Amino acid sequence: MHGLLKHTLALAVVATYHGVCASDAPTIRWESCDGIIPMDVQETFGAHLQCGQLTTIRDHGDSSSPAVARDVIRIRATLGQDTPPPTLFVDFGRQRFETMPSTVLEWRTSNADDPETSGFRKLVDRFDIVFLSHRGDTKTFRQRCGKFDYASAVAVLAMPPESADHDTMWDSVIGNARDIATRCAPVTQEVDTWQQVRDMDDLRRALGVERLDLYGQDLGARVLTTYAVTFPQHAGRLLLQGAMDFTDGLDAVYTGTPYGLELVLWRNAFVPAANDEGRWKLGGDPSDVRERFMEIPFELRYLWSGLMRRPEHIRTAIDIAHLYLMVPVDVRGRERLIHDVASHRFADDPAVDALVRKASRPLVERLPREGGSILDTFKAFDGSYIAPICNDARWKTEPEVVRDWLTKEVALRAAFSKQAVEQMLVCSQWPAATHEGPSLDDLRRIPAFVVMHDEENPWQPLWNIQQATDKLPNATLVVRESAGADISDHRFSCYRHLGTHYLLTGELPGARKNYCSPGDPQPRTASRHER
Repeated sequence: MHGLLKHTLALAVVATYHGVCASDAPTIRWESCDGIIPMDVQETFGAHLQCGQLTTIRDHGDSSSPAVARDVIRIRATLGQDTPPPTLFVDFGRQRFETMPSTVLEWRTSNADDPETSGFRKLVDRFDIVFLSHRGDTKTFRQRCGKFDYASAVAVLAMPPESADHDTMWDSVIGNARDIATRCAPVTQEVDTWQQVRDMDDLRRALGVERLDLYGQDLGARVLTTYAVTFPQHAGRLLLQGAMDFTDGLDAVYTGTPYGLELVLWRNAFVPAANDEGRWKLGGDPSDVRERFMEIPFELRYLWSGLMRRPEHIRTAIDIAHLYLMVPVDVRGRERLIHDVASHRFADDPAVDALVRKASRPLVERLPREGGSILDTFKAFDGSYIAPICNDARWKTEPEVVRDWLTKEVALRAAFSKQAVEQMLVCSQWPAATHEGPSLDDLRRIPAFVVMHDEENPWQPLWNIQQATDKLPNATLVVRESAGADISDHRFSCYRHLGTHYLLTGELPGARKNYCSPGDPQPRTASRHER
């Protein structure tokens, strides 16, 4: 069923629900923030900070469904105004709900004269900022859904498809994914984006406001994209950071990912390292640098996905892998490695040695604390994360399609996202997924909006975002370009300023594409890679 038709039917369901329950309009019961919000946040905002419970419905598709309570936090505009302030709905995605006001505290206490942060401070001054807890924000799902076996999944990914044990191991991985999906789906059937955006609109109604301006990051940006399409009459300015949400087939969602990650590595690591071979000692051609990168065992490349982006990261990863693997397994561990790194010389040039040594820290921190398999470090399955994704029909794919995609050589060669692997495997076994997200055609019909993206985002490559925004004449792209190896304490005033200025004024950046380099207050209309 096409996205727009699904969208129309969904609106009909909501209209029916609100017609049946008109006398039971959603309400908020405001209460103390003690025990919920840190005291430093409470003391800073004082009476401007409010916590409460939104009364909404468990299943918006069933008018007889029981009522449920959802946590709400509101920070009232800190400057007095002649007219009621606009309301900014903020969703930081995977960030824990109760910590979100701490981020706003950072905005409030930032330097008002700093072009990088002054826009965020003005948001706190002029907007009522609201947060709504996600469906699925509970440990119950993690306990009842089971654990995803990353070790087996990575092992089969690292194995050549023609290996004798490949089919058997693959069947085991699929069995694990099926067990999780079978246990998790029944207890999370109302945990999806379709329900979440209707909770958002109930919040809008309970607050008594006509419009919500929207600012979302990663998974939050996905939810807000859907809200803007589902309730266009109530969606104001839309600022997305790090993600979008639309239905355009598995290829559009996934196939670009390994290519995009490879492209990021090629541009930001392989080519610069080859251009300065005397400094990095990784080879004089980008292909040579890539071969050195491939010397790092697959399990470590997988573990370090997202951390290897520039020449110094490749240089340190090669050395760290060697130091780690040369130690016997029974005495191998993080503490031993920290000792070995302290006495290791990464480069003859003291400046390069210091830079590479600094880059080694996050890689070391991801390794096991004590002896054992690298694969043991992967986190357990988190049902609260996977449910809203697998409950959306766009992620439902046949296992063999997933297998073919995952075993493509390119998927094994890039620093791949563990979350995407988990998502594809578990969602392929999900028993029921009825709601689709908006299509690109749906997104074309909403008012102009802004998408901010970091060139070094490890989970959503810029290439993927560009493919979508190129197809959307109403989307303006703002890109934060890489700082490079030699810049520390860099500023991106252009990047953040353009985003916050849009929320504050409604004025779009001057071009469809805007590229912000470190320390540059003015954007360019072409990427430095295109010059």
